[in-house]
Amino acid sequence: MHLIARLFPVAILATCFLALTACGGGGSGAVAEQKSVVDPYVGTWSVCHKSQDPGRAWLEQYTIRKQTATTGEFEARIFDFANDECRGDPQGWNAYRETIEWTGETQAIDGLTAHRVLLKSGTHFSHLAPTEVPTDPVTTEYQVVAVVNGNQLRIGEFKESNLQTYPQHLWSEVLQRQ
Repeated sequence: MHLIARLFPVAILATCFLALTACGGGGSGAVAEQKSVVDPYVGTWSVCHKSQDPGRAWLEQYTIRKQTATTGEFEARIFDFANDECRGDPQGWNAYRETIEWTGETQAIDGLTAHRVLLKSGTHFSHLAPTEVPTDPVTTEYQVVAVVNGNQLRIGEFKESNLQTYPQHLWSEVLQRQ
């Protein structure tokens, strides 16, 4: 399976981590503004993966921008490096930009409250050389669960054959806030 084909679902899942709703308490009887479910997810998240090929690595980077209280823009970029530390100039990159929507549904997974997130159709763009890159538009709706825990973003994936059953575990991959 191509690296890009494997990373596409990961990228989509990362978007789903926009889960925790926070409200603050205030002194002197002041009522704090309640945040939307999207707010904890806004920002850039990343994780570096060592490749099976010696001396190579790839960086997953997700950027989430708020659009409304329940929707956002999700951009996933995958950078290819000729070293195993994701440092220096990448050899190329591949990216997806999609609309994401938090459904309001939650589920306890791995001791955390995860939110169901829909990744909707979007745009694929890339600059990878000499790797072959698919150029088809992203048209499939994809569902994931996501949770922000401190400066970490965790994702879980629904099975396409059973979108009603939540995943039992989140992925072992943890993205860090940049």
